[in-house]
This record gives sequence, C-alpha cells and structure tokens, in this order.
Amino acid sequence: MSRFRATALATDRSEWSSGLSQALDESLFAPPGSEARGSAVRMRVSVPLATIPAEALVSDEVRLLEDQLVNALRRGENARALMLASSLVYSNPEHVVARRIKSRCAQNMTADAIPFPSDDAIPVQCLDTSELAERNLSRRAAHMLSCIDGALTVEEVIDISALPQLVAYDVLDALVREGIIDVI
Repeated sequence: MSRFRATALATDRSEWSSGLSQALDESLFAPPGSEARGSAVRMRVSVPLATIPAEALVSDEVRLLEDQLVNALRRGENARALMLASSLVYSNPEHVVARRIKSRCAQNMTADAIPFPSDDAIPVQCLDTSELAERNLSRRAAHMLSCIDGALTVEEVIDISALPQLVAYDVLDALVREGIIDVI
C-alpha cells in the first residue's frame, strides 16, 4: 500500500478561488524494498471551490458578527442578540445556527421564556441514561451532554466541548429547552 503526503500551498486569496495547490512528495511513492530518491516532484491539482468546507470561506465580517452574538448571549442582551442573529442570517441565509438563535431570541422578546444559560451557571443532567436512550439526540448534543458533569460551569463545558462557541450555546440552549439538562 503506498502512502503519500499532501501539503496545501495557498499563498493568497485568489489561489483559493481558482483552486488549491497541492504538492505530492514522490519519495513516499517508492516501491517496497527500493531506495527512496531525494528529489521530489510537485504537481498542481485544482480543487473545485464547492468542495472547500463552508467554514474555510467564512468572511471576517461573519466571524465578527458571530463573536458579538456570543458576547450578547453571554451578557443576556436578548434584543442585541436578535439584531446580530438577524444580521448574520441576512448576510448568510444558510447559517442554520444563526437562524435558530434568531428564532429563539424573537420568542424571548414576546413571551416568558427560559433565558439562555449564563456562563457562571452549572448545567446538570435531568434525565437518566434509560430516558436519554429514548431521545433522538444529535451528535453535537450527545457530545455536549458527555461534557456535563454537574460541577463545571457553562463556560467550562463550552471550552471542554471544543465546539465553536455559537454552536455550543445553541446546543446547550436546546438541551435546556428539551428538559434534558437544567442550569443551577
């Protein structure tokens, strides 16, 4: 079985739009039992823009809006969070997390609803394992639930989960609304 090493060579933004450059090291393609040569052959491979993950193409403006939205959620500023989530949805209609948070903030403005979990609150699991088995949890929700031990704060759970902050807040909020966890 042959092995290879690929190295992305993206030097500027225009190269991302026209395709990615990859270098393949020929020395790893040497047949078994033969000596690998010291020289390397490089070739250009064009990758269609559609195959690049959307996260890699996020603009600085969207990242700034996401950071501001996370900060507004942390401070409990529902109206500001609604405005920022609306801006995110306007600039990127496919931003699923921003759409859910926008909807949730709009509900919070019109009715008595459970607030977003604060950073210093401690999430605790409300259901036992047999009840959880009956629920249809997403991978992210199951992962977030595995990080909750009843002693860590919301902020610490988000850090441990290694999910993007906006996604982590969305998942925690969904777990609270579904009654799977409670925050104390």
